[in-house]
Amino acid sequence: MALKRYAFIKSLIIIALGGVILTGCSKNIARFSVATTGNLPLQNVEKGETVKGKDCRTYIFGFPLGNTQNRVSGAVGKALDQASKKGRPSDALVNVDIRSTWWTILIFGRSCLVASGQPITVGANQQQTNTTQPAVAPAGSSTIIINNK
Repeated sequence: MALKRYAFIKSLIIIALGGVILTGCSKNIARFSVATTGNLPLQNVEKGETVKGKDCRTYIFGFPLGNTQNRVSGAVGKALDQASKKGRPSDALVNVDIRSTWWTILIFGRSCLVASGQPITVGANQQQTNTTQPAVAPAGSSTIIINNK
């Protein structure tokens, strides 16, 4: 009887330690109508198929390795690269969803920002605006401008 009880307690301790050691999380950071790495006028644009870009950081003992700046911009840029690989070079993303995911195992972990949205291209006859000015967006929409500087 005592042996069964000992085995049961041992199992509970192993499960509890496993839950503490192996953790993870995912949350929605933001949702935008437009995201781009430059400023663009938006008028009569055609939306492409949804693409995703991911910018990740590795953590050891809780300290990040590599560049921790411009992570949203990096994720948007990689999504635009993905659109180019699919044969649709684009200038911006619309209907953008930015997500954060992370996981950790004892001393090692990984944190990622994922940007997904529909790529758009501004017509060749339209000029880009000055990068210090906000983009012109349709009325009632949210806009995020990410500059790679």
